[in-house]
Parts: sequence; structure tokens; C-alpha cells
Amino acid sequence: MSIHYGKILFYLNFIYYQRKISKSVYQISHGQSYFKFAICKQIRSAAADLETNAKPDNHRHTFKSLRY
Repeated sequence: MSIHYGKILFYLNFIYYQRKISKSVYQISHGQSYFKFAICKQIRSAAADLETNAKPDNHRHTFKSLRY
């Protein structure tokens, strides 16, 4: 009985990455509400900067995290 170590390693890798992917999906779905909250906070701070007639360069950094 010859055991194909390549196959076993492949399956172990597959299971490991499947678990990793499902974990990240879970984190994304549960982190969405926090993400929305953070974006709203950033937009509010940018709007407050605009209300106080600040220069555009002063509040441009608040949108950098939205872009990247």
C-alpha cells in the first residue's frame, strides 16, 4: 500500500485554506457594520471641516482610507 504524500498534503492545504477563507468571510460580514460606522464618522468629520471653511488640503487625508 503506497501512500501518496502529495495528495495528502494537497488535501491538508485545501482544508487549511478553506477554513482561512471562511474565517475571513465571517470577519468581513461581521465587520461591515463597524466599517460603515467608521466611514460615516469620516464623512461627518470631513463635513465638519467643510462647514468651518477649512482648506481642501486639510481634510483630504480623511478620504485616503476610503480610496485604498
